[in-house]
Amino acid sequence: MSRPLKCGKLSEVEDQENTDKISSLPDDLLGHLLSFLPTKNAVSPIKKFHLNCGEHTYDDTHLHAWVSVALLKRVEQLNLSFRGQFNALPHCLFVCQTIVELKICCIKGFRVPNSIHLPSLKILRLTSKNFSDRDSLGKFVSTCSLLQELIVDQCEWHVDSDRHVCLSSQSVKHLTIIYCKDRFEVDAPNLVYLQYYSTEDVDVALSLKSADRLVEANLEFSFTDNSDLIQLGLALIKAVYHVKELYLRGDAIQFLTRTEDDQIPLYPNLVKLYLGLCTYDTWKYVTYWLANLPRLETLIFYQGLVDVYSRAEKWPSNIALIPFSSRVKVIEACSFNGTTTELVILKYLLKNARILKRLILYKVLENFSKKQELQANKKLLMFPRASKTCVVQLRKEEQY
Repeated sequence: MSRPLKCGKLSEVEDQENTDKISSLPDDLLGHLLSFLPTKNAVSPIKKFHLNCGEHTYDDTHLHAWVSVALLKRVEQLNLSFRGQFNALPHCLFVCQTIVELKICCIKGFRVPNSIHLPSLKILRLTSKNFSDRDSLGKFVSTCSLLQELIVDQCEWHVDSDRHVCLSSQSVKHLTIIYCKDRFEVDAPNLVYLQYYSTEDVDVALSLKSADRLVEANLEFSFTDNSDLIQLGLALIKAVYHVKELYLRGDAIQFLTRTEDDQIPLYPNLVKLYLGLCTYDTWKYVTYWLANLPRLETLIFYQGLVDVYSRAEKWPSNIALIPFSSRVKVIEACSFNGTTTELVILKYLLKNARILKRLILYKVLENFSKKQELQANKKLLMFPRASKTCVVQLRKEEQY
């Protein structure tokens, strides 16, 4: 593992069987010694290098020296974290032949140079509160022909606010965009994994051009009354319809309530579905949706079966008329409290899931005494079941 270091220190992760004593020397002495050696002797390859600097203003000369030494030693995994201010990262960083994994966290922002050549780069993670311009990230990504995984974490652009951040890559297979405040347009036809989380104060802000090869999608964004943003959210949910595994977190599930039944997106390949918290209003749409997922085998309510404030008397009267996916074999629900509303839902699920093998309920421990657990089990056992082989289990709370 890489070891984070205090401000002003150089850190390397070394092979324990071949400890590099030279690297423990002070930075200025190390750089001085290296300057007297031929390149072939100055290079002692390292795998990982982690530089972590605190909230100070840094002299570019020192910063460039620390990074340059790592590059000279043919580093493969480089992790740079700066909470303070500096002018620019060394240009040699962006033309390194050996870097396979690069992580840059700059709270104050950094400038992407015009010339980038990272022929070995496969994993890139960027965090920046102030990118220099909206084209810089797209330019960075498009020049890395071997890039497979891109993580854009809490990045912000304070210029050209009316423009989108455009990302285009033929090589990227794993894309994560989390807690960014800007609108993204993504063209990555070979994408197989997508994670998109919006910030609490920003609605869905991602459009996906092509997702035909997507296998797994993990989506979380806030609901809105803005009709344009509702359509954008629905477009994103529909764009990932090829996936086999889908997470709909936060308010994402609420977008289904703003579409007609015949327009609810269908997922012909979906096998495993994670659903966020459902209100009684969304359950009508959820049940219709579940009835039209032909390959669904595992259904997980990772935040619970229903909003705790929902009451059984508000339950949609037509729920019993909606069939359930016949292929579902496993249903799991977290945060089970044994409420009347939860039991209404469970009764519906048990009555309609014809080949269900396991119904697993993760109980909220502080809400369950032994007596309450026995009462809940008794009620569950009395419900009619479409599947005669289904096993119902109460377990300790699980986290997803």
